[in-house]
Amino acid sequence: MMMVFDKHTNHETEFTLVWEISYDDAMSALKILRNNLIIVALLTMIVVTGVGLLIARSISRPLQELQKGLQQFVATGDLTIRVGTDAKDEVGSSTRAVDEIMAMPQRSMASIAEGNATANEAFTKMMNAAKVMAANAETQSSSVEELSSSVEKKKAK
Repeated sequence: MMMVFDKHTNHETEFTLVWEISYDDAMSALKILRNNLIIVALLTMIVVTGVGLLIARSISRPLQELQKGLQQFVATGDLTIRVGTDAKDEVGSSTRAVDEIMAMPQRSMASIAEGNATANEAFTKMMNAAKVMAANAETQSSSVEELSSSVEKKKAK
């Protein structure tokens, strides 16, 4: 048997409460408390582990996709490969930045190809103009030759 004394002061009046509890009843309550604490601790560990796994997965999956895309780019040299995600976090932002970096040489190459096409077109036009000028020069040369021949015939007469 246990006796518990609890002294209180209320409005300047002191009083003491005394109650009695058996040892088995006290230990039974402690065992229930202990079991409840163990259950709460286990549930908390399960929830925290689950949330941790979800967070780790949300970070590792986009990073694995980024790595896979970059390895594919290195293996093939294909500048059209994109590795970005729609994620609104730092990982998603990083993957979209990698896509932008990969798009830069692609845009440069497109610009160079466009410049080459323009230069090719200008070269073709210049070649055509040169051919026309050469034909005109040949015609003029022929005309000058005929005129020169006529002048010489008139001189000889």
